[in-house]
Amino acid sequence: MYRYILYLILIVCSCNVCVATTTEPLEVNILQWNIHAAVDIHGKPNLQRQAEVMREAKPDIVVLNEVEKNCARSNYIDMPKELGRALGMQSVFAAGRVYPPEGMLGNAVLSRYPMELIGAWLMPNSPYEPRGAVMLVKMNAPHPFYIVATHLPASQENEQERVKILARMVKMIQSQAISYPTIIVGDLNCEAESDCIRALAKMKWHAGMVLPTMPVRNPKRARDYIVYRPDDKRIELIDRYIIDERTASDHLPVLNKIKVYPQSRP
Repeated sequence: MYRYILYLILIVCSCNVCVATTTEPLEVNILQWNIHAAVDIHGKPNLQRQAEVMREAKPDIVVLNEVEKNCARSNYIDMPKELGRALGMQSVFAAGRVYPPEGMLGNAVLSRYPMELIGAWLMPNSPYEPRGAVMLVKMNAPHPFYIVATHLPASQENEQERVKILARMVKMIQSQAISYPTIIVGDLNCEAESDCIRALAKMKWHAGMVLPTMPVRNPKRARDYIVYRPDDKRIELIDRYIIDERTASDHLPVLNKIKVYPQSRP
């Protein structure tokens, strides 16, 4: 009997090792969305509808911009916490703007994988739009990777400020996100043919599959991006497409499909 039990234990342990060392790529669905402080295009609070859209998309990870926490204008709701509860996900948040005495506006990441907030930084930006926040999150998935969630200042006059932020962001990634592949996700507030995207290309980062996400009724402008390094073969953008939700926010949500490969992949 003792030998039989020991034999079963060895089988279970061997199976666990096989799962942990699998060479199969991990497929991940990442929903990204600027939720406009949970205000819909009619100017009404609509966090519940936004949560429904996210849930119906069945994402593994959600990256959100313009998320409020404890703000008077949104009835002091902790949006990251509420959305995490609605989707059954963990949540992390980093503020890009503070509304005294306690309210904050920033970026949030929700995940069904365990995750770790490595750091959050305020980047140089226009004094009229202090929202250049960047957060670095490690996703402890079967094949780990990093997400950099960001929201750059808007308006055409801020183009060079956005370029500066992106340069500092890439420098931060080079010093902080050193163990695993990294993707940048968020509202970059720039067009596909812009100094921002050209600056990223010079730094060997690529904005993949550009999609128009504004205005929601007749989208013509690209604003929401996923950016990666084509020379890093550990991560691959497979597809991305717009979710046809034209009232819940002033941006259209985007679902990104990526593959993450074992770290030993050449």
